[in-house]
Amino acid sequence: MKIAFVIQRYGSEILGGSEYHCRLIAERLAERHDVDVLTTCARDYITWKNEYPEGTDRVRGVTVRRFANARTRDIRAFNQYSDWIFHHAHTREDELRWLEEQGPWSPALLDHLRRHHASYDALIFFTYLYAPTVLGLGIDPARSILVPTAHDEPAIHLGLYRELFASAPVVASYMSSW
Repeated sequence: MKIAFVIQRYGSEILGGSEYHCRLIAERLAERHDVDVLTTCARDYITWKNEYPEGTDRVRGVTVRRFANARTRDIRAFNQYSDWIFHHAHTREDELRWLEEQGPWSPALLDHLRRHHASYDALIFFTYLYAPTVLGLGIDPARSILVPTAHDEPAIHLGLYRELFASAPVVASYMSSW
């Protein structure tokens, strides 16, 4: 079976909860399956600065395909926009702008997914919050699994996330007691 994991950042030194969860599952499945991780070149989720080289790498037995972010995040401007969007009436276009401002913003990752989605038996999207999941899951929903790693935060109440959860054919629950 050929499986693609889609996650915002990936590496053995990245210890964020969803990133670590994704890495453990990808490593375990790579023992018996052909596993790719599609991710960005970012290490840091505050700026999304490209720090890893773009291209293909192997990390602990897993093929990792890294794609550059088209922009970094201005955290101050993003926080101001977030405050506005969470407390005022707004449009879907405002939410899509918020998603892009939040980052990571990697059109190349989404282009790769559009071109190669049919070569995978399953697409596993980790974390509901970021653009690779929001925009990527709709490319091939029939092959997609969403692992939302969600918690109650203002963003989860945005309309684009209601759409995401409604469109995901399979939503896996996250067990924090691992």
